[in-house]
Amino acid sequence: MLVRNWLLSKEGEDNPYDILEVDQVLESHSKRFRRRESDQEFSPALEQSNRRKKAKQTGGFREEMAPRGTNVIDEFVAVEELHALSPKDMSSLLQEEESLVLKLSSAKGVILTVDVEKLASCLPLHLMACVASSSNEPRLRYWLRSVRLLHTLSSLAHGYPKLAQVLLQDVKIRMQILDLVTYMLVVLANMEQEGRGGGFIAVLHAASVACSLYLLMAFISHDWLDIAHVLLDHPKVDVFMDAAFDVVKRDIVLLQVKLRSLSIKLSAKKTTFESAERVAQVTALQCEASLQVLQHLCVAPNFRDQVLGHKELCKNGGILKLVLAVLKLQLPPVFSNSKSLKATFSRSKAKALVMMLTFCESEQCSFLDEVAAEPNAMQLAEQVAHEVLLLVKGALLEDPRLIEDEEEEKKNPMGFMHITSLRLADIFSDDSNFRNLVMDQIAPDLASVLAVHPTKFQERWCGGPVARELAVGEQDASLIFDPFEAAGDAMAAAAKVGAGVCVQEEPCNPPDFQIIPLAATAHQTRAALLVKLFANFFCFNAEVCPADEKDRFMHTFLRYLREGPLNPSHPLFFLSYERTAVRICENLHTLYDYVLTLTSDTVVDDDLVLVSDFAEALHHQMCPSSVSVADAPLMSFVRDGHEQKLLQWKNEREQSERWNRLEQSRQSGNDEMAGAEVAVQASNESKKTEMDELVKDNKRVGLSLGE
Repeated sequence: MLVRNWLLSKEGEDNPYDILEVDQVLESHSKRFRRRESDQEFSPALEQSNRRKKAKQTGGFREEMAPRGTNVIDEFVAVEELHALSPKDMSSLLQEEESLVLKLSSAKGVILTVDVEKLASCLPLHLMACVASSSNEPRLRYWLRSVRLLHTLSSLAHGYPKLAQVLLQDVKIRMQILDLVTYMLVVLANMEQEGRGGGFIAVLHAASVACSLYLLMAFISHDWLDIAHVLLDHPKVDVFMDAAFDVVKRDIVLLQVKLRSLSIKLSAKKTTFESAERVAQVTALQCEASLQVLQHLCVAPNFRDQVLGHKELCKNGGILKLVLAVLKLQLPPVFSNSKSLKATFSRSKAKALVMMLTFCESEQCSFLDEVAAEPNAMQLAEQVAHEVLLLVKGALLEDPRLIEDEEEEKKNPMGFMHITSLRLADIFSDDSNFRNLVMDQIAPDLASVLAVHPTKFQERWCGGPVARELAVGEQDASLIFDPFEAAGDAMAAAAKVGAGVCVQEEPCNPPDFQIIPLAATAHQTRAALLVKLFANFFCFNAEVCPADEKDRFMHTFLRYLREGPLNPSHPLFFLSYERTAVRICENLHTLYDYVLTLTSDTVVDDDLVLVSDFAEALHHQMCPSSVSVADAPLMSFVRDGHEQKLLQWKNEREQSERWNRLEQSRQSGNDEMAGAEVAVQASNESKKTEMDELVKDNKRVGLSLGE
């Protein structure tokens, strides 16, 4: 009844379903499923075996074929026998292009005849009825085979115009596919999963979700922007969005449970590392594919804004729950040497971060303001920010990975995880709701960044060799997802011993990627984002921030410097307090001089002005003065050398056209501020004069009344 109401809920001429057809299909499936024993799962293979026995009893083999001109077709047998055939294999078996009749012999010698055109037209509704009937694991395996067969038929249709007319051009089938995908996501999102993540349900569930989402590309369009527009016109688009985010989040949780289970089995020597890695990688790739679909859909501004207008996803934290689940993914120590799993996790986190970044950059709706207005959502956002800043710590301090072969690196691209985490930190640090949280967590890392040896600092942050190695180490890539192969890999990974027959596992196909070429300025990005962090923290907006937070970053940063690099027990302490302070100050000026050479698109002028002001203020707060080192000749020498270097850098900057423009802008801004202060002061004096006159008048009036 639930699926019937779902299918027939759309009123009017656009409804792609016939009531009699729906009732007939549902009644047929209901009878089929009632025939199974109460303690035995329905098995299409078993039912097919029973048919063969009947055929032998009646005198030998027979052909199984749906009668022409009827709506009856044995979809169960067709799915079981055809799902493993690739489009190429199925095309070679087709006997007549016009009739699209497929004949094949089963393993038991039964000759099966299938009308592919009729099968294609009834398979979506058949699968929806199957989904409505049950949610147990063996049925999940059958769903995946059915979806796999749909993908095969879609690929096959491009070479057969008559089949294309039925599958790809018929509006009715397109609407059925949209409903099927939405309904499958809803059911998969609500499946009972507790205690089952360690079994085979994790890989089958993840594959069912990914392959179902990619039905949109198979039947609607190969352009995700077009798919997004079609979904927005669908009456159940909000249901699709809610279910999609929820079900992908559930898959991520199942993946983590599965990894723990595999780790325990490896410790107990109940499986081999190769087998465990294979199952983990197949499951993780399915999750990455699903995340990639959501990322592509949210690129469309209208779709993104619709998601932000969805109360459950935005204000109630649906988006944040998914992002948090992905960012919390941890690879067990036993898999620490697996390059493929490390890369898959890194790419998945990069995709979640990019999606989060997309929502934060929306001009239609302030995502962070919406989140901050709801206490529960704000708590989730703070947890997301914490996970982001853990990645930022790695981006700031971790050494680059050793890359021996760049071509080999392209087989396991890492994605823009660290770069995107820095971009999100930039957004969080510029938002009044998160500014202090981010400042307190990231200030110690910023202090450590500036305290390293000058040579190392320049190599990493000023376009040196380390900066280029870091850029190459984060190769962005898009997963080329083949649903047919992915479903096969998932079922092979979930293969197990059943009915006394051992199912032989097939080798897992390595994933393919569309590598996105590095931009020529990729090695400059980290430095630009580091400057933006300093600028955001040092900036004070009186209209948004309380007055007592004006110098908060300077006080916080100095506190962490004294507790960190300026403390003699710290590894980055250099000989003395004064020498360490000078090193920190000079590294900051070196960074400023480097970003001054970059384009305005990479670093905007306002950020450069703020960093210049911060460097000057930090110098006066931290570096030795002539008075403080008057009685220490060695420290006086250090101070004098530092002051001469700063003066030399200033003279060199005067040759820079951009620096001169910034200075003129700064002077103009100072004049405007001074003028504004004068105007405010004059206004205050005028008001005071008016008040004094009013007081005098009141006194005169009082005296007159007294008299």
